[in-house]
Amino acid sequence: PGEIEIDGFGSNTFLWAVGSINDFGYHYARDSFVLDFSETTDPYYVQLDLVFGTNPGEVSWSLVNADTMEEIFSVLPTGNADYGSGEAVTKIGSGIELGQSYSFQIVDSSGGGMDQYTLNLVHDDGDDIFSTLITSGGGNVASEETLFHIDENGGVVGLSSNIQMAIDASSYNFYANLP
Repeated sequence: PGEIEIDGFGSNTFLWAVGSINDFGYHYARDSFVLDFSETTDPYYVQLDLVFGTNPGEVSWSLVNADTMEEIFSVLPTGNADYGSGEAVTKIGSGIELGQSYSFQIVDSSGGGMDQYTLNLVHDDGDDIFSTLITSGGGNVASEETLFHIDENGGVVGLSSNIQMAIDASSYNFYANLP
């Protein structure tokens, strides 16, 4: 009673307050904020979680449908310039279609802009949320480009991955062909 359900696929208004007692009117600082989950209306979406290193303004990433060349999301390094070391960002990419291939690329131009990242395919069937790891990395990763396919059942099939490492100011390429 008295509770309002959070709409996982729409806009929600939340209240916050700081004070010494539990009555809302007595808090010296209070306000509201809106979280819009409307980008996640598709049952399948991609979620990128990234923790920045010492130079967030040197990191860029993109996700493109490799079959249609439609951009799902893209962020240039200038879009990260306001973040500080250790700060995290989550990016949701909707419009994911089953039976399609996608190309994910992340680049850290100096090798110090990101501490870690994960890219997951998320399936929300309305009752449960399932997550499948597509790729993860960080630390000495200078760049990664991963091509993957999402089959008709929502399974992720890795097609290829090219990871370039930044080690002692030199770059080495590692190639892996995934089954």
